Amino acid sequence: MRINNNLPALNAKNRINNNSNAKKTSFERLSSGLRISRAADDAAGLAISESMRAQIRALEQGARNIQDGISLIQTAEGALNSITSGLQRIRELLVQRENDTYTYSDKETINQEITHNLRNIEDITNNTQFNGIYLLNGSLTNAAVHTGTDTIPLSINDMHLDLYYRENFNDQNRFSQWHPAQGAWTVQNGLLTQSTEGVGDKTILSEVIQGNDMTITVNGKFMTTHPDGNIGIIIKGDDFNNQVFGWYSQYGGLYIGERVNGSYRLITSIVVDPAQLDQNYELTGTVVGNYYTFSVTGVGKIEGYSANTSMLEGYTGLFTAFSEASFDDYEVIPHITVTDIKTALDKVTGERAKLGAYQNRLEYAYNNTSNYSENLTASESRIRDTDISKEMIKISTLSILTDASQAILAQANSHPQRILELLRN
Repeated sequence: MRINNNLPALNAKNRINNNSNAKKTSFERLSSGLRISRAADDAAGLAISESMRAQIRALEQGARNIQDGISLIQTAEGALNSITSGLQRIRELLVQRENDTYTYSDKETINQEITHNLRNIEDITNNTQFNGIYLLNGSLTNAAVHTGTDTIPLSINDMHLDLYYRENFNDQNRFSQWHPAQGAWTVQNGLLTQSTEGVGDKTILSEVIQGNDMTITVNGKFMTTHPDGNIGIIIKGDDFNNQVFGWYSQYGGLYIGERVNGSYRLITSIVVDPAQLDQNYELTGTVVGNYYTFSVTGVGKIEGYSANTSMLEGYTGLFTAFSEASFDDYEVIPHITVTDIKTALDKVTGERAKLGAYQNRLEYAYNNTSNYSENLTASESRIRDTDISKEMIKISTLSILTDASQAILAQANSHPQRILELLRN
């Protein structure tokens, strides 16, 4: 029996401290939901958990990447669906145009709708974007979607259908001397300059156009003034001696004229407002059979029949006489057949099928990535998260042990009193 060191009391005190510290740890785990909140809790478990967390975050970002990729594909496929609708409408119009119950004027109206549909298809091809990325103009090649564990290649072919000829003179010039005796001229960036003042025409020619109907559109402007200045379109021509052309006179007037075996003939003309310098005018010329139209948007339109029925095919082009002029956005829509539209539809539907396969692959990858992330998260949770029921049982046990330790400590503190009673006796 000892007085200076009450060993039972010290033992009870240590048990109380240990139980209190254990309860504190349990309370911390319950309040945070984490079994490991610091490296000291489980050094090896923390290292494994952090590695898993890095994988989980990469997988979650990969899943978002896949969803973005699917959205991109759906945007492109939606645009191609619109192109398909436009091509089907054009095919319907082509079948309608072949019916001989329609006049040339009726067929020219049908061609106008075909032209608008073609331009709409071109606009869709050039302007469809996803997050600033052009999808259908051929620039989306060798792209990829990163899934967090793999890279899925993604590319979309150039969907320009080449159904008509288009040229921006700031990029490339196609030009030819119409007639050597008419004086020399040069073209640079769409600006035509005649070196022999007051002599003849200066002309830009397109490639040979097949068939008996076409639509030509161009933006033109007068750069200088001249009493006989004009800008116009060679709507169709076999050579210099056989051609039909429409022009806008700088001082007021729209004309359609022709040369038949070298002889000039005015088909029709009307008086219109004079042209303004340095102002863009949209010129349009059309031909169906031997029926021709020429118009300037916002100015006027004329139409008439050619006496030359021998031009089964030819070239088209632009010209300016006497005054300097510039042209831009030159567009020639030639004779389009049902076979041409079928070829275009095959290209579009083939690309849509490819995009559908891409989307299916991305959806499979998304499901796999989500499943992988879910299982990895469950594994990380078992390592790092608190088992609430287990901790509650532990707290109940620690509470009982703490109460018991406090009772024992009270009895141990009364032990020296018994030694004092022995001394008194």
